[in-house]
Amino acid sequence: MVKIRVAIGSENGVDIDNSHLGDIARFYLYDIDKDGNIKPIEYRDNPYQKMDHAGDNKMNKILSILKDVHVLIARQKSPNFKRIASKTKYQPIIIKEKSIDKALETVAKNFKEIKALVDKRTTKEISEEIPTYE
Repeated sequence: MVKIRVAIGSENGVDIDNSHLGDIARFYLYDIDKDGNIKPIEYRDNPYQKMDHAGDNKMNKILSILKDVHVLIARQKSPNFKRIASKTKYQPIIIKEKSIDKALETVAKNFKEIKALVDKRTTKEISEEIPTYE
């Protein structure tokens, strides 16, 4: 099954938080397949939310709880989101939509493009590209 796993930060499981990735209290994980099927997996609390932002330490700790994720979704770019794009296996994307459901639909609709970016990362072809979807 061709799929990607996405993580979305949210306080309530309905709306995407409009804050930096590291400041999010909880991450909701979903699998999306090439046919557009969306499957909720679980949520994971962020025990590093209150940690100081200095350096890469906080970013690395947060990524350690999302190690099985391919795509990180946020509503805004942050310095760490840009570092994630340029240095890691994770594909960050920006979705301006507030609703998690609408964001997941956007990923499903753009699956082929997003999966191609994920596949490049698995072959160590890291890019600073952070696509933005309305």
